[in-house]
Amino acid sequence: GVVLSSISHAFLPMTLFFLVRFYKSKKRAYLVIGGVSAALGLYSHGLMGMFWVFIPSFFFLLLATRSWRRLIDKESLTNAFLFALVTLSVGALASWPYLFQALIGGSNKIIFERVETMVYRPVFSDMWRLNDSGVAYAFIVSVLVALGLGLFAKKKPNRLLGAFLGMMIFYLLWLSSYMIGINPLVGVLFPGRIFWIWGLLLGSMTAILLAPLSQISGQKIRVILGKLIGFNLVKLVVFIFSISSLS
Repeated sequence: GVVLSSISHAFLPMTLFFLVRFYKSKKRAYLVIGGVSAALGLYSHGLMGMFWVFIPSFFFLLLATRSWRRLIDKESLTNAFLFALVTLSVGALASWPYLFQALIGGSNKIIFERVETMVYRPVFSDMWRLNDSGVAYAFIVSVLVALGLGLFAKKKPNRLLGAFLGMMIFYLLWLSSYMIGINPLVGVLFPGRIFWIWGLLLGSMTAILLAPLSQISGQKIRVILGKLIGFNLVKLVVFIFSISSLS
């Protein structure tokens, strides 16, 4: 199981690559290829392919709207269901018999029935320990840069940021289910198998936040960063002054 699970790790980033290309180009061919990629994830490892390739990618497309004013729209809904149709059709031999056996009470019934409780308390500390903390620090820097671009250059990050953020929320909720002992798959999809997804999602959001820098000249970037640093210094001075006055 570990070997097949490790092989299946390749299919989430590969599927997201094609879905991002589809979002940017609007070419359906990329959506179809993304669906085929997710189906291959199902064949490589059923549980990893279903819960950590197909389902996150489905929600990614569902949230990948063209406007920050809409969480989900008709276009994103259509794209998500077309992706599901391709994935579950190409991956039918891996998905449908598996789901049918589980529903009728076969050996895979554990997916739908909580048979035991296993609490994994240090899930978030282990996730942090086993990932490169530099990715998190880079994300913090990218947030500050994005704030500067928004305040002083009127640049908004790509709407795909919302889709990746939705995936991150799903991921953190999944890890939380391990911590409080309500996830029946903890013995199969144990936390160590999916800790790497933290870096993938955080790195993707960092890239999106920093992407507008490529559209701005070097001189203007220095001006924006100077204003941002000065703006934060003013806030810091005011904060220190207010604390000292209270004491």
